[in-house]
Formats: sequence, structure tokens, C-alpha cells
Amino acid sequence: MRFFKSVRFYHETLMHETLMLINSHVRAECYSNLRNFLKTVRINLNLSRDSYAHLDRMLLELSKGGAIFRKSILWNG
Repeated sequence: MRFFKSVRFYHETLMHETLMLINSHVRAECYSNLRNFLKTVRINLNLSRDSYAHLDRMLLELSKGGAIFRKSILWNG
């Protein structure tokens, strides 16, 4: 049960920080916060290197203000 609570916490935090990144004017700071958070998630949830790399690439695209990517998240999310 404890594992699922931590997964939920990580998911909620990741979603919140990602929305901050999408809507923020200080993207570099948000990106840095998210990368640090992902490192913690990777260690605590045993995230694979491929999954981590994929998430990192998505966050980098968002930090650059990728309008197409933002639209796809908003429409599909």
C-alpha cells in the first residue's frame, strides 16, 4: 500500500510541475526542478533508463516552449 501512495504522490507532483512548465515564464527553473524530481523518481521507483530518457526528452521539449507538444498534451491529456 505504501508503494502505491508514493506512486500517486510522484504522479501528482510530476503533473503539477509539468503544468507549471507549460504555463510558466521561468521555464529554465521549472525544467531544473523537474529534472531533479525525475532523478528522485528514477531511484525510488526503479524507473528504467529508457523511460527516464524519454521523460527527460519530453521535458526538454516543453522547456523550449514546444507549442506542438503543449497542444498535444492539452488535447490528449
